[in-house]
Parts: sequence; C-alpha cells; structure tokens
Amino acid sequence: YYGWVTLREAVTRSLNVPAVKVLSDIGVSAGKAFAQSCGIPFDPQDTSLTLALGGFTYGVSPLQIAGAYAAFASQGIYNTPTCIQRITDSTGKELYVYEPENRRVMSEQNAYILTSMLQSAIQEGTGHRLKDLDIPLAGKTGTVGEGEGNRDAWMACYSADYAAAVWIGYDTSQDGALPQDATGGKYPALILEQLFQGLYQDRAPKEFSMPSGVNAYKLDKRTLEMFHEPVLATALTPSSAIQTEVFVEGTQPTAQSSYWVVPSPPGEFRVYLGGDGKPQIAFTGRESFAQYQLYRQKGTESPQLIKTWDGKGAVTYGDDSALPGCTYTYYILPVHQEMNVGGEQVKGPATKKVTVTTPEAVIDVEIPGPTPQGEVTPSPTASPSLLEELSAAFAGR
Repeated sequence: YYGWVTLREAVTRSLNVPAVKVLSDIGVSAGKAFAQSCGIPFDPQDTSLTLALGGFTYGVSPLQIAGAYAAFASQGIYNTPTCIQRITDSTGKELYVYEPENRRVMSEQNAYILTSMLQSAIQEGTGHRLKDLDIPLAGKTGTVGEGEGNRDAWMACYSADYAAAVWIGYDTSQDGALPQDATGGKYPALILEQLFQGLYQDRAPKEFSMPSGVNAYKLDKRTLEMFHEPVLATALTPSSAIQTEVFVEGTQPTAQSSYWVVPSPPGEFRVYLGGDGKPQIAFTGRESFAQYQLYRQKGTESPQLIKTWDGKGAVTYGDDSALPGCTYTYYILPVHQEMNVGGEQVKGPATKKVTVTTPEAVIDVEIPGPTPQGEVTPSPTASPSLLEELSAAFAGR
C-alpha cells in the first residue's frame, strides 16, 4: 500500500489497491461490460472485485488478452482476433477471406490516454526491460503468486502496429509453481523483447499519434503530491516540479498553482510580556510552503535568527532566553522553502517590528533581624557579601 497515487503511477507500478478501488467506483457490472466489449469472457460466477486483479473463474487466454490490448493500439476499435486471414485452393483461388468485425469500444481520446499510461509502465515501471528497444511500446505486466512461488506470469505489449501477450505457468497449480523471480516483468518481457525486435528488424516503428481532443498540460507536481490537487504549473514553477499529463479537452484543470509564489508575512503577529516577564510571540502561518523565521534584536545589536516554523498554523512562543531589564525588537521573515533565484531562497516581506522591554530582575532577600545576643544571623538565601553590605547599612543607621 503506497497511499495516495495517481492512476498513471498505479499502472506504472502495477499497484493492486488502486485497481480494486477503480472497479469499486465504477461498479463491477460496468467494468465487466467494457471488458466484454473488448473480447474478455466471464463466467456467471464472476461478480466480485477480485476481477480487478484477474480473479476469474476460468481466466482468459493470451489471444484474448492480445485482442483486447489491440483495441488500445487501434484507437479504440476492437477487431476479433483470428489466426486465419484467408484460405486458397491449389490454383490460388480464395475460398475464404476473413472480414474483421470492427466495432468501437472506447473513444479515440480515451484509448490514447490509456496508451499514454501504459507507455509509462514500459519507460518507468514493471515493463522497463523493453524501454531500450527504441520502439514506441505500451504494456502491462501481471504476476500471480502462490505459496513460495508464482502461478502465472503475464505481459501484454503493443506498438502502433502489433499487439502481443505472453503467459508462462502451469495448467493447474497441482502441476507445480514457477520460481519467485519468474514475474511478468522478467521472462514474459524477455520473450516480448525478442519478438518486437524481430517484427521491426526491417521496418521503422511508428509513434502513437495523439488524436484531436487530447492535449498535454504541465501540472505542478508538488501541489499534486502534497494536496492531491491537479493544478497548472506557472512560469515560476521549477522544471523539477513539473509533471506533464494528458487530458481529454474540457477535463483538464484550469486553476494555476499558488505554491511557487513569493511568500507573504504571517498574520496576527504580536509580541507581549507574559506573566513571568518573558516576551511572548504569537502569529498565524498562512502558507504551507513557507518557513517563518523569527529574528530578535537586543538594543542596538544586529538582529539574530532565533527560531523557525514551517507551514500553516497558529503559533505562540515564549522567548525564555530573553534577559531581564533589556529592550528587544522582534520581527518575522517568511522564506520559501523550495524556491530559489540565483542560488538564494526567495524571501517575502517581513512583518512590522515590535519592541518590548523586559522588567528588571527582582531579588527576593530576607533581611535578618538581631539575635538575643545582638548578633546578625545570615539568611540562608543571601550571599555573605550582600549580608556584609546590609549589616554596614544598618550599623550606619
């Protein structure tokens, strides 16, 4: 479980929990209906969310999987797969010609977005063994573990011209199990690597073409990760914090990021003396990306940074290091924690300066009285030098 992730990341990393959640959100019936339109068969008992992870009663064949993935490569049009294109007699006369039953099962735009996500699985995810082929490919791996080994290892992959699926495993679990390293991203991927190398040995591969109605937008990656909100990057967004994503036109975010801006000073800034005579500093942080730096100036000395806080929220801080009988000036400087210009962190305007003077120290000394013999008994709380001064003062009276 990786917490909050985008759908692209879930596909890229082959995460199970998001797959189940998506099927739960759209409903098992809707999910099955779409899969059936792509040639995937179901048993009447197949009614649970385990279908999202391949939990079928009887499963599917590599041919059926390849046919379903071919619909993505064909811009959303499904063709029933066949092994026979035509039959001729000894004279070359055609006795049978396969006529595909083309039907649109998804929009061209949605097919491209699915392809884009599956390309990420090749470039950055579990299908990475194919990324060095110099062929635009999209694909998905799958592994079913059982006991100390694996029962099934899958990979489906397609280019703009071909779709293929590879499965390795045993007919039944009683026949044995694959070793643990026999995952979909290993042996099936190695087989597909050789297959696509051969297919494009004498021809140039084509790129997946982006259809009209789909556009790529630059998003602010930091806002997406921290607040789970897709917003557009701005001119101030660093390149390291930009994530490009494709959207069907009309579904893209329109709000711009407010993360990469000059931070503003905190609100409700005030300084006052507490009951113990120590300065108390209170303010409210307004921006999650800001660090609030508290500066203190003693008299005419240079200001010193004494404390920092990160992000939003109300703060009350007691300056216990302040000395009695001194004048202090305080202010807060907001600094962007991640934004740099010319190697320097971007700083916002400081708050107003507030000056307070701490009260003089009060020494609580017990003044001794004369003993019956007229001698002065030292108080246990007073120092000898102070007692001498007090005795001299009383003697002077």
